[in-house]
Amino acid sequence: MTKSPGCNHIWTLQVLLAAGDTFRAAAAEQLQLWADRSGVTVHTATRGKARPDNVLYEAVGRVSLH
Repeated sequence: MTKSPGCNHIWTLQVLLAAGDTFRAAAAEQLQLWADRSGVTVHTATRGKARPDNVLYEAVGRVSLH
């Protein structure tokens, strides 16, 4: 948590990893392994071999700006 100088807002920062390398066989699995070790969330393709730009667009849509 961080506090901005001059403000009374407290910010909570979260990390979201997105598996945009959809064509390499083990990319999503490797990213999931590191996410589990780090305690962060991973967004992967929801179906088979999705286009990388779609995966990243969906990941940005998951971000909460609260």
